[in-house]
Amino acid sequence: MTLLLQVIGVLLVAAVARAVVGSDRRLRVESGAVTAVAVVLVGFGALDGAWVTTRSLLTERSANARLSPSEYQGRGGTIFSAREDFLTFVDSRVPRAATVHLACACSDERDWISWRLSPRRFTERPQDADWLVFYRVQPQDADVPAGAYERLVRFEPGFELARVRR
Repeated sequence: MTLLLQVIGVLLVAAVARAVVGSDRRLRVESGAVTAVAVVLVGFGALDGAWVTTRSLLTERSANARLSPSEYQGRGGTIFSAREDFLTFVDSRVPRAATVHLACACSDERDWISWRLSPRRFTERPQDADWLVFYRVQPQDADVPAGAYERLVRFEPGFELARVRR
C-alpha cells in the first residue's frame, strides 16, 4: 500500500508539473485526468486505512470498558511483572498528595511503580517522605533506619507499607 501511494504521489507531482510547464490545452486536460485518478486512488487507500484503524480502536475500547478502574490502570504493569495487587493496596491507603520513598529490590519496575502510584511524589531520601513502600525487600534489609517509621502494615513478606515517624 505504501509503494502504491508513493507511485501515485510521483504521478501526481509529474502531472501538476507538466500542466504548469506545458501550454498546450491537450496536455492540461491529460494532466487534470491523471490528477483526478490519483486523488481518487489515494482517497480509497485512506478510507481503507481509516476503516481498519476505527474498527481496531472500537474493539479495544469495548474490551477496556469491561475492566474495573484498578484493572485498567494496572494493565501496563504486566510487562514488568509488577505486583498489581500490592500497588492497589498502597494506592488505597496512601493519600494522593503524599510524598513516598520506594525501597525496592528492583530496577525495571521502579519507573512503572512511580507512574502507577502517581500523582504522589517520590523521593530518594526516606527522611523526606511521608510514607515508605517496601517492594520486594524486607524492611530490615532496606536503606531505611529501623526507627524511621511507625505502624508497619504487612501485605505479605517483602511487601510492606509504613508511615514515616515525625
